[in-house]
Amino acid sequence: MAKAKKKAKKTAKKKVATKAKKTVNTKGKKPAKKKQSVKKKKKLTGAPTPRNPNICAPNFSANNGDPVTFTALPTPTVTISQKSLTNIFPFTPVTGSNNGLSYAIVTSQDSLTVAVPAINQTYPYNVSCSCPGDSGSHSVTVNS
Repeated sequence: MAKAKKKAKKTAKKKVATKAKKTVNTKGKKPAKKKQSVKKKKKLTGAPTPRNPNICAPNFSANNGDPVTFTALPTPTVTISQKSLTNIFPFTPVTGSNNGLSYAIVTSQDSLTVAVPAINQTYPYNVSCSCPGDSGSHSVTVNS
């Protein structure tokens, strides 16, 4: 009988171990979140954008509140003035007025600010210098 007990012990030891399958307990756990792609921040609307149009440009675009520094002034100072009494002068600060027409005297270092009551419109103005091929029409189109 001693031999039978030894054989039984050997066969008990020879059990083949199988890998246990991993199970994920989903009860009460939230599924793993996927990484979200990083989105670029949009430029804040309303933040002023500096504009640097040539003084002889017939038209340029800007937004209300944008600072404007005119370039290529042919003289040390240039007067920018309101086109007519029926037109709105599109810039501040105003240096003065002549016969009811507002004007601003600028140098190449001065900045004016676009300041109009309505957007998506074009506002004409005059410049005191003569520009090559100048028809006398200058304007700023205010987009927003």
